[in-house]
Amino acid sequence: MLSNRLYSADDAETNATLSSGSVLETSTYYFRDAQGNVMGVYEHKMDAENAVLEYRLIERNIYGSAQVGICKDTVDLNITNASGALTQATNYHARQLNHRQYSLSNHLGNVLTTLGDGKAPVDSNSDGVIDYYVAYIISVSDYSPFGVELASRTWSIEEYRNGFNGKELDVEGMGGGSSTYDYGFRIYNPNLGKFLSVDPLTSKYPELTTYQFASNTPIWGTDLDGLEVFYSTNGARLGQLGSNAQVRVVNENDIDNIDEYGRKAQVMKTAKAQKYLEWNLSSKNGESNYDFNANWLLKNSIGLSFMEADFKHQAATVYAESSIGFGVESKEEMYAIASVHQRNKIAYGANAPLAKTFLDTSVDKQSGAMQLSNAAMINALTGGFDYSNGADQWDGAEQAMIPKANMDKASNGKIMYKMNTMGWSISDADYMSWKSAVENKFGTGKFTVPQNKAAMHNYGDMTNKGKTRLNSTAQYGLTIFWKTK
Repeated sequence: MLSNRLYSADDAETNATLSSGSVLETSTYYFRDAQGNVMGVYEHKMDAENAVLEYRLIERNIYGSAQVGICKDTVDLNITNASGALTQATNYHARQLNHRQYSLSNHLGNVLTTLGDGKAPVDSNSDGVIDYYVAYIISVSDYSPFGVELASRTWSIEEYRNGFNGKELDVEGMGGGSSTYDYGFRIYNPNLGKFLSVDPLTSKYPELTTYQFASNTPIWGTDLDGLEVFYSTNGARLGQLGSNAQVRVVNENDIDNIDEYGRKAQVMKTAKAQKYLEWNLSSKNGESNYDFNANWLLKNSIGLSFMEADFKHQAATVYAESSIGFGVESKEEMYAIASVHQRNKIAYGANAPLAKTFLDTSVDKQSGAMQLSNAAMINALTGGFDYSNGADQWDGAEQAMIPKANMDKASNGKIMYKMNTMGWSISDADYMSWKSAVENKFGTGKFTVPQNKAAMHNYGDMTNKGKTRLNSTAQYGLTIFWKTK
């Protein structure tokens, strides 16, 4: 899809253009995904001297949980000469080292260093022999608090598109000639330390100038431009701002302190604070209505290495793998599954009907158990307590209710019986807890498996016969957790 963000010298709606008189010299197109992330940059250029019109893919952004670099392998799409003849590109798959450029940034997103994917040879004694290699450094930058590049601490061998706060730099500048940065909704001039247009939320902050940047706290704050998605540590989705759906987490207790930066003195308790935060992050008439300083969110939230879509899929897996399908809700069970799932990505519940139900449920209609799954993911991703006690596997009640006729079999054709293919040893406490949970739910006598058993079969590519590979570490709900040895 074409961007609607782009600036233009001649007010073109979907591209940046550079003209000489009435002759179009260059037009740049930005293609974005559904979340607004720039995926590719295309250039439409007129070579007036040779009467040739060129179309090229000039950049592709490289993403992890956020943008981490740019690939500058240029792809010629086609070239039209003066007579209108079209030449198709032939170098679709060409690649050159150091055209992939990776950015190293600080806590504000400022790009401090860019590295190529190649290496630079060093001949330390000038004997014509390479002694070792070092990283191929493309640029180094440092900035004043408000974003001016420091001349004595900035150098580059080629241009890198992003800089201060990770935003796109326009070296030609707007509104005064000096370089400016594109923040999505507004253009920022670091030499002035101000935006070039009025803050759309200016009515919310009468104490601040309408052109201010980061509430004049640029050392630790930055202006939000993207869609940050905010969750409380208890799993409630609080709301969102802007165009980049990265999940950020606000501590449940910190929400009570919102009055420090907020505008509502009556917000006293967590439940009320959450409703207040939900309301003020909601969208009304197309405008954001949060009444507190956006820097409060940055200061009092933690960014996860997940976009919301990935976060929701993992939370859905936790939900489906838990005992909630049997009507058993356990915080400890969900928290333990989420922790193990960070170490072991194999989870059959990822495609289960319950996972689909979770994903199909709008966030404002999520049940308490669904929010608990969100909270479990947040706990795991922020280094919270590991209720699994270091487990790397888990199993549900199906492993506890093996029919007596199958007691020595490797599987029933659908389920592999782990006690017979891996062998297990269950602690006294975990065994009694698991037996009690299963029989309370399914009836006395339904729990049929022994506490300790060595594997009886080699199965698939596993050669465990005679071994005891699984040791229990915890038991919650209908689930038991294992550490493999």
